[in-house]
Amino acid sequence: MTFWNCGMTQRNAPCPCGSGKKFKHRHGKVPAKNNIAGILLDAENNRRIVVTKDFLLNQLHRDGPKVARSFDRLNESGDAGRQCVDRRSRRLADQQC
Repeated sequence: MTFWNCGMTQRNAPCPCGSGKKFKHRHGKVPAKNNIAGILLDAENNRRIVVTKDFLLNQLHRDGPKVARSFDRLNESGDAGRQCVDRRSRRLADQQC
């Protein structure tokens, strides 16, 4: 994930993530257009967050098996488990609206 601060961090300054590297070498890199999956605007912290396709693929490789196992457990629990998840997800969706 790439964070573009809007005027807060100079490109040659140390990265605020604490890595010790320059901002431009950590979270200040501008990704290639064909590698951008999405851009989020964080007005509260005055920055743009760029989600790259590489980031998403790494997340899928890392978390995919864990998610698959949780779906398998849900499927084994039968209708009661699925209904519980359905109720929870509807409640969460209603809170977001």
